[in-house]
Amino acid sequence: TMNHSSNEVKQLLARVCCVLGKTVPPQQMAPELLKLVIPMLVNGTKEKNSYVKANSEFALVAVLRLRFGDEMTQRCLNLLDIGARESLSDVITKVLRKVANQPEGKDEELDDTLIT
Repeated sequence: TMNHSSNEVKQLLARVCCVLGKTVPPQQMAPELLKLVIPMLVNGTKEKNSYVKANSEFALVAVLRLRFGDEMTQRCLNLLDIGARESLSDVITKVLRKVANQPEGKDEELDDTLIT
């Protein structure tokens, strides 16, 4: 979905992942889903569209639970192959730590009108 031509579709994917990251307990996050979603979100952090980029960053912070320590991050890193692991580590170091240290903003909340 992150390869879709519509930025709105990419943005919605990231926003939904953000909600999942915040509402689904870490132990219930399926490894198969994480292996698919995390590389897509990492690609989203490299998008030219600032909304897609920002929402992908927010989603990764939520899915990796960066505001709550490194346990989930380590679990996710261990699921990925070497290339995806390196890309994720790079994004965490360069961008996501800064995003996670900022107060959670209203921009990270999902607008229900996107779903209905």
